[in-house]
Amino acid sequence: LEGYMNWCIFAGDAEEHQDKELNEKANISWLKPGHGMVKRIAQGKVGIFLSDYSLYGYVDEARLETGEPLRHDEVITVVETADLFSKDTGVQEQRDLLSDLQYLHNFQMRQEIERDFGFSYEDLTLPEQLWFLEFLRDKNKDEIQPAVDFIKRFGTDGLRAFVSLEHDAGAAEKIFAIAEKIPEKQARALFNKYHELAQTAQRVDEEARAFFKETPVGFEQVERRATEELMKRAGKLLADFADESAGTTAEEIQTRLDAINKDVVLFASLFKTAFQERSGELNFDEIRGLDFKEQPAEFMPEEIAEMEAIIRKNYGGTALVEGVLKGFRGALNTENNTFYVLKKDGKIISFNRFETRQEPREGEPGVVEFASFNTDPDYQNAAIGRAMMHKTLDAQARGNIITAETDPSSPVAQYYVDQAGFVITGAEEYKSTGIFVLSIERDDRVTYDRDSKQAVELGADGKSAAQRVRELAAENKVVTSYFKKGKTFMGVVEEKIL
Repeated sequence: LEGYMNWCIFAGDAEEHQDKELNEKANISWLKPGHGMVKRIAQGKVGIFLSDYSLYGYVDEARLETGEPLRHDEVITVVETADLFSKDTGVQEQRDLLSDLQYLHNFQMRQEIERDFGFSYEDLTLPEQLWFLEFLRDKNKDEIQPAVDFIKRFGTDGLRAFVSLEHDAGAAEKIFAIAEKIPEKQARALFNKYHELAQTAQRVDEEARAFFKETPVGFEQVERRATEELMKRAGKLLADFADESAGTTAEEIQTRLDAINKDVVLFASLFKTAFQERSGELNFDEIRGLDFKEQPAEFMPEEIAEMEAIIRKNYGGTALVEGVLKGFRGALNTENNTFYVLKKDGKIISFNRFETRQEPREGEPGVVEFASFNTDPDYQNAAIGRAMMHKTLDAQARGNIITAETDPSSPVAQYYVDQAGFVITGAEEYKSTGIFVLSIERDDRVTYDRDSKQAVELGADGKSAAQRVRELAAENKVVTSYFKKGKTFMGVVEEKIL
């Protein structure tokens, strides 16, 4: 921060800036009286400062509300903040930035920066502060002045959008271009939308950590990297918008930011579901580098090739493969299909889609078809594909009836019925292949007549099971559990009640 330090004028007594109420709550019993103080340093974070006013470390502010004395081993030291850096940051650069972080939190320096830029440290997360530091480094007053003017004009929301582009060397020019490209009211709305996304990502990080009684080794790095990648995707949207001379509107960018916001929440839920399904034995090496998104039915040719390759792996050698490929291809570039896609290291490993058949109406649910669910066999034991299926189904089930088709001979049919909330409602020929598949449905409004519940034999093979299901459907009965007993397909049958 030499460039900034050369034109800052320090003033004031550092002790004036400590928070006496927080000091009393912290009760830093492991430091000698008068050898430390406490002050908020970032969103939800409280810094521990030594007697020379240098930043020693920090804790979550919520921890101080317990009333218990703060232990030494609970404090995350400045050196231990290395996991806040991206994986591409070199060791020496990390050391420089950590040194700058301590300097940034010198009380006098903080006073000057907050005064000159017009924001409070408490408005930013620690990673955002580090990204802001990278911008400040080695810049003189003239180089920094446009950022000062921008932040004073657009406030914290503008600042968050600004630091979101930290991975882009031309970030400053791009964010300034947005400010000049569109009316101020639209720019503020766009930056505020990004601010909402940043807050969601932070909340998701905190909730994910709180999910575990004891944080598993490797969890924080993987989970934080996932939300970081989603935030970078949001930043890239802003950068692309700044680069475009025409075409994408500010409203369209806001809509796409909303979609990423949903992805952040869904990914965190997906991650926890996968962890639970594996009873806490999730292999973190299998899920590093994951990226998850909801998107329209538009893909690059290489992505389509990857998805078709996975379909062939899963259905190769069966008569269904051509029908599944036909259904997948027919859904591409259509407005009524929404895809959920999971990638690892840039390569698609799992996907599914929902095709809107009927929009929700007042008092009535919509109808969507669940289809094209495929996970690369190399990752089927990682639980992440099934977790994605569960969470996307749960999301679509709110306000919709979900229909689907499944091969009666496949183990996945049992999984859909017994673990994913579906019931079997009938059977029909699949896309003129001569093969009968089970029609399944998930309607979370429906209850069943438990008094009518009975176990029945459905048949010795998938074809005969499908035929028996058709007969039961004609009697207003559904199959609520589907399994094999020896070589015989069995079902638990109940009557449907709305």
